[in-house]
Amino acid sequence: MKGNILQIVVLAILTGICITILGDRVSEFKKIIADSKQIIFKMVSVVMKIIPLIIFLSIVKTILVYSLDELFTIWKIIAANYISFTIIPLSMLLLISLKHNVKIRDFLREIYPACLITFTTSSGSASMPQNIEICKKKFGINENLCDFYIPLSHALCPIPSTIGIIIYIFFASEFSGLEMTIFQLIIVAFLSVQFAISTPGENGGIIATMTLLLTQFGFSLDSIGLMMASNVFIVNISGVIGIIVRDCDLYDLSRAK
Repeated sequence: MKGNILQIVVLAILTGICITILGDRVSEFKKIIADSKQIIFKMVSVVMKIIPLIIFLSIVKTILVYSLDELFTIWKIIAANYISFTIIPLSMLLLISLKHNVKIRDFLREIYPACLITFTTSSGSASMPQNIEICKKKFGINENLCDFYIPLSHALCPIPSTIGIIIYIFFASEFSGLEMTIFQLIIVAFLSVQFAISTPGENGGIIATMTLLLTQFGFSLDSIGLMMASNVFIVNISGVIGIIVRDCDLYDLSRAK
């Protein structure tokens, strides 16, 4: 009831260990656990279907309840993200331009089809097959390297999501009135990035999952609503930035001697 799930996690781990040790002696209990799992999966399925409505209502509530000064937090989050989204890919593009004599305009023209798919679908996964083909055929990168690096980096190195999460947490803590030290902010950001790695889907699903963590640190639900509202203006472009950074890094890696 108070949002403290630590004791539940410890008890669950201990229960799992004991079931494993006892083996067939608790076969009936194992069956109960298996049946309960099906119920939980169905519950999660139902909740996932209504989450878009919950997010929409959260955004509407935030807009109706708070003043213009408070809503300005949304635009600060958006501005900070776009500044970061400009600096990081530009740095990567300048790196390959200077290091490998690549024309930035030509490089962007080649990866444009994959970027367009990501921007219009809000999904980096949707453009992955196209992106792999571009890297193989247009840049002449080894097929095995493309097939290994692009899917793996997409799942394990969500650079735009990481940037967005750190910015979200900074402004959300300010909005919630939390006096957090730099070290505490780093810890929360680090844990949130783990959510970004382990959570399927784009930023919206990650933020929804992060709610479980942030409420433990005292973040208000309204601050999380602000994060969701600002994410509407960021999610499409963040996927494009991810492709640019990933392809620049892959290009540089493929040319390494």
